[in-house]
Amino acid sequence: MSEDKAICGEKASPLALPDWSQMRGEMPITRRYAYLDHAAVGPLPRNSLQRLIEFATEAAEHGDTRWPQWYAEVERTRQILATSLDTTPGTISLIPNTSTAISLIAAGFPWKDGANVVSLDNEFPSNERPWSLRDIELRRVPWNDGGDLLNRIFDACDAQTQLITVSWVGYITGYRLDIETLVRRAERQGIAVLLDAIQGMGVYPLSLRSCPVHFVAADGHKWMLGPEGIGMLYVREDWNEKIRPVLHGWHNALNPFEFRHGDLSIARDGRRFEPGSLNMAGIHAFAASLDLLRRHGWSHDSTVLGDRVNELRRTLIELLQRAGASVKACPHEHATGIVAFTVPDRTPAEFRRACLENNIVLSARGGFVRASIHAYNDADDLDRLASMVVAKP
Repeated sequence: MSEDKAICGEKASPLALPDWSQMRGEMPITRRYAYLDHAAVGPLPRNSLQRLIEFATEAAEHGDTRWPQWYAEVERTRQILATSLDTTPGTISLIPNTSTAISLIAAGFPWKDGANVVSLDNEFPSNERPWSLRDIELRRVPWNDGGDLLNRIFDACDAQTQLITVSWVGYITGYRLDIETLVRRAERQGIAVLLDAIQGMGVYPLSLRSCPVHFVAADGHKWMLGPEGIGMLYVREDWNEKIRPVLHGWHNALNPFEFRHGDLSIARDGRRFEPGSLNMAGIHAFAASLDLLRRHGWSHDSTVLGDRVNELRRTLIELLQRAGASVKACPHEHATGIVAFTVPDRTPAEFRRACLENNIVLSARGGFVRASIHAYNDADDLDRLASMVVAKP
């Protein structure tokens, strides 16, 4: 049985594994770099680059005569995301980024007097500022990688807690929360849950049918290998009309293509949170990236892509430790493709600069060097990084 069980009891990996070398061949970045920075910005696959070029060419040569075909790709992208997450297309909104998605929930949520929100103190600013700047209390639970984290989250909740907002995967150490347990405990207490899934989507399975989280926000430019400026918001169907849209325009009208004056009816599906013209170029590239991930096993009912990343993570940790690095390893059931470590006699920023000079791309975050591995990375990428640890400053 896979070490990385699918979320909410979904199927384990299929017997026929993808050809990872074929996936690597789809990534032009590999010609030059050992690219280990997917927790920051993922590189575009070849087909996504080609689709951007094709879209720009169509726009330049044909103008809006191709708009019906472009909009069909919008709906196909919505369907791909819905299928991947085991939900319906009407629950998916295509929005610019995670910050926008979380801000839409924060602004439109039916807050009561004296309400509070519970979160963690190591959240990325996208999941902190939208709450801190509102007239509600934000309770930030101190982070640790221990097994009592969920208990401490709920210890911070009380009768006034309306929402828990957390990252599925922590952006510094890669610790992955037990979302199923969190959501089910929250449901029993009448508390909604917002999941910032940007560091998990594209690798690990999530079934929104089986794991009834209320809201999911994610940008496409990290593990989903899309361009910046296109992401998604999921709103659970029974919450769709509880969240008040705060941005309005032609596209989230109930009948957007009729251009009626005076009709203020609002869309009842994912368009509810899409007020105006969409990022067509970004959506076309994003769809191509999602197609690549789907071909290589990313799905709500398969752990195959996550298993590959976990295998590479274990290999990298062994190489780094053998080379003399100190690794901040997460318990295996909570681990992901993010590996945080330190190197003797060099700061994370110094080590990162040395790596960049040798075409190895990673980040410095939270006092650690942070490598973030995707399924197309290979042993050579990991060896190149480990060799930098033993190299003299």
